Amino acid sequence: MSGRGFVPEVGALQQEIDQTRGALAQTVQELAGRVDVPARARAAWAHRIESLRRSARRAGRTRSTWLLVGAGAGMATMAVVVVLVFRGRPG
Repeated sequence: MSGRGFVPEVGALQQEIDQTRGALAQTVQELAGRVDVPARARAAWAHRIESLRRSARRAGRTRSTWLLVGAGAGMATMAVVVVLVFRGRPG
């Protein structure tokens, strides 16, 4: 019984181990992607933003229109905050 008789078997086992490690690494990456909620949320948000941009381009809206819409939304938000702050004050 020399060590040479076991070399092909050891090589085959090593190859099987390497394949199993590769499959396990892939499975771990897939599972990590499924439980990474912040990354999935960012991806969904980016997808939604891109969809809105495409819709805006189709509607013929310009960047300045979006700036005006954003400014209007900001002013409306500030108005609501001011009303809520002054409503809470006595007198």
